[in-house]
Amino acid sequence: MIPRQMFRPRPVPARRRESEESSCANRSNSRARTSGETEGFVKIIRDAKYGEILGAHIVGAHATEMIHELAVARENEYTVEEIELAIHAHPTLSEAIMEADAPGPEALSREQYAALADFRFRLRRFLAFSEAAAARAGL
Repeated sequence: MIPRQMFRPRPVPARRRESEESSCANRSNSRARTSGETEGFVKIIRDAKYGEILGAHIVGAHATEMIHELAVARENEYTVEEIELAIHAHPTLSEAIMEADAPGPEALSREQYAALADFRFRLRRFLAFSEAAAARAGL
């Protein structure tokens, strides 16, 4: 069984909306690599004009534990930008949802992609520092 969330059995043709798909392979996810569960992927289907999430597929280990985030996003008509604003801890399998939402290098200029990569690196460092500080404080 493959967990998935769609708004109709054939969502895009039924409404004749232009759509885009983006995906993230589990083999590029740090948590999946450390646990040896690198088979599978997260695919997100979104409206091309507004970025609203139209559906998603998650295939692989622990898919049933990750699909809820996209089910809530679909139900509340979230855009991919709103999903990216959510904090995704590192390393977790659900990080693949954030990565699948992110624009690929072909959609950005070299400078924009480098700035995005730098921002993600700094955010992960900040989160790791915050977790360590909370652990030291006994929180």
